[in-house]
Amino acid sequence: MVQAYNFLASWQLFPEKCNFEKGIAPKSGNYRIESVENGHALSVSMNWVSIENEAFYTQYTVKPDGALHPFENQDMADTIQSEILNASTLLMRFIKEEKAILEVRHEIMPNGYLKVSHQGVKEDGSNFLNTEIYHKQLSVLPYASSVGSVAIRPTKEGMIKHKAL
Repeated sequence: MVQAYNFLASWQLFPEKCNFEKGIAPKSGNYRIESVENGHALSVSMNWVSIENEAFYTQYTVKPDGALHPFENQDMADTIQSEILNASTLLMRFIKEEKAILEVRHEIMPNGYLKVSHQGVKEDGSNFLNTEIYHKQLSVLPYASSVGSVAIRPTKEGMIKHKAL
């Protein structure tokens, strides 16, 4: 699934860049998009912590082919429709009783950040738009493993570390 390549990553929330019209923005969060089913589907997982220090987690799988598919959590939605509009836009629609209740737009911004916009309807019938901004989490494993084997030796001045440290 070459079209989804830009989205496949773990993303870290910028809480200060969030704009919520419904609910309260979390104080921290992670968003992960992975390729599953031999590249035919995407696994989306999110975890976040509220300002009251309550932790939440959700995960679901989508096939970004534009067709309607049964949704795993029938309490939230009956079906989900997902499509990759272009190399920087992934769209998901959650549908309940043949009515779109939530549209989630993922956009890769020019600066490399991920903008996730949730557009839906509040309980009172008015529309809302919640916007979250994420940055890509970079792996530190190659660096950590390379400096883990560096010899650190004591001297009379103290510890001498490798220049990379």
